[in-house]
Amino acid sequence: ALGTTLIASGAKSTLISVAATGVLATDNILADFNADPSGVTGYAPTANGMLTIIKFPTAGFVNFYVYNNTAASITPGAVTLNWRVVR
Repeated sequence: ALGTTLIASGAKSTLISVAATGVLATDNILADFNADPSGVTGYAPTANGMLTIIKFPTAGFVNFYVYNNTAASITPGAVTLNWRVVR
C-alpha cells in the first residue's frame, strides 16, 4: 500500500520499503496497481499532472517512492501495488 500523506510540489514521499527474501540490488521490479487508479486523487490524469511511482531493489527489499512532479501539493488517495521481482 502506498502512503496517503501530503507530498509537496517537487518532493517525494517517505520511502516505502518491503522485505523480500532473496532480492538482490541488481534485480528488477515489475509493479502495477491492483485496481483501476483513474478515480484516485493523485493517480488520476488531470490538466495539472499526476504522481509518479519510482521503484528499485536493494538487498532483501523492494522499495518505492511517490514523486510529485506537479506545481501543487497533493495528498494522494489510497492505492495498492502488486509487484514481482525479476532476475
